[in-house]
Amino acid sequence: MRYPKPLSIFQGTEDIFVKARLTVLVVAAAVLVTGCSSAGGPGGLTAFQGPEFMQGALPDTDENGILLGRGNGASTQLRIARGLARTAAIAEIAAGMNILVDGWVQNLDEQEGTADPEVVQGFRAATELVFSEELMGLQERDSEIYERGDQPVIYVVFVLMELDPGAAAAAVVQRLAAEEAAYARFRMTETFEDMDEVIKNYEARRRNR
Repeated sequence: MRYPKPLSIFQGTEDIFVKARLTVLVVAAAVLVTGCSSAGGPGGLTAFQGPEFMQGALPDTDENGILLGRGNGASTQLRIARGLARTAAIAEIAAGMNILVDGWVQNLDEQEGTADPEVVQGFRAATELVFSEELMGLQERDSEIYERGDQPVIYVVFVLMELDPGAAAAAVVQRLAAEEAAYARFRMTETFEDMDEVIKNYEARRRNR
C-alpha cells in the first residue's frame, strides 16, 4: 500500500507537562505493541517505515544530552492514534530517564565518606516522588500523520519526543532542598556536581531559545 504525502507536519514547539506514572507507561507501551501488531497485514504498518526520524537506531540522547523517544500509533480516530504514538515515545524517554537516575543513585551510594545514609535516603525519596508524579519538560520535536485506506480511513501517526533531563534534575534538587541538613551534605557530593552541571546546561538552553 502506497502512502500519500503527510497530511501535516508538526514542529514540536509546545511545552508539555505530562502526569506520567512510569508503571502505567510500561503497561501502556505493552498494549501499544499488541495494538500495532493487529494493524499489520495488507497495507499495515509493516508496509511503511515512516518518516526519517523513524529510520535506523535512535540514540538515547542527542548531541546536547537531550533524551529522545519515538513511537507510532494507528486508529480510525486521529486523537487515539496520536495518543498511542505519544505513549510509546514517552515510555522510551522514561526508560532512559530511569537509567540516568540509577546512575546518580549508584554514584551517590559509592561515595563512601562523602555521602551518608540520610543523604542517600533523602535523594532516593526525592527522585521517587518527582518521577511518580510527572515527567517535566516533555516536548514534541517532530511528528507526521498519514492516511491509510478510505473505508474507514485509518490514521497513522509517528512522533519524536524529547526531554531535557535538566528539568527533572532541577525538580529533584528542589525537593531535596526542603530537607536543609541533608541538602547541605548532598551539595558536597560528586552527584550534586554532576546534576548541577546538567541543570546549568538546561538553564542555558532555555535562555538561548
